[in-house]
Amino acid sequence: MEINKQAKYEGYIWLSDQTQPRVLLGEEFDIKDLKDGINPFVIEGQLWNAADRISISIRYADGKHVITVNQVANEDQQGSSTVTPERYISHVKGVGRLCFLRYWKAEADELCEGFEALRPEKLVFVGFEKTKKED
Repeated sequence: MEINKQAKYEGYIWLSDQTQPRVLLGEEFDIKDLKDGINPFVIEGQLWNAADRISISIRYADGKHVITVNQVANEDQQGSSTVTPERYISHVKGVGRLCFLRYWKAEADELCEGFEALRPEKLVFVGFEKTKKED
């Protein structure tokens, strides 16, 4: 999947030499600028490009940035039996909750007499829940 270099992202990038993440609210971020084995590195990053409906997850493992890109279908955000919305409290001031979509996969289950059971497949970041402006 090709990633638009001029895309605007909502999300956060937490660098290894920082105590708080850098919050992006409609800003550009080029993941091709990430270099493996160089400090600071991205401990964790979650980016959402609403225009292209692309979610990017970044983590650092074994000296390399692990980048996962997911294309989110319009209907996925409405929820279904295999896609459920999840929201988590953020500790970053003014961000609100972190919004994700949990994707489920049906698999045969021995403990259910071979019937299918839903298992978590992936968790995809889809932006922030907006908070009211603080006075």
